[in-house]
Amino acid sequence: MTKRLPASADSDGGQDHEVRYEAKKEGVSKESVRKAVKSAGNSRKKVEAEISRH
Repeated sequence: MTKRLPASADSDGGQDHEVRYEAKKEGVSKESVRKAVKSAGNSRKKVEAEISRH
């Protein structure tokens, strides 16, 4: 099963606590995570891949 960011991630870039967690885990800004969510969708795996591309 694929881990997903909250459903709201599609519209506003994710819930703040999820965005903070992912940003800290990946060592990037919250804005970078929001941009990755908007680009890749709400699949955590796809968001992580999008972040690592940049």
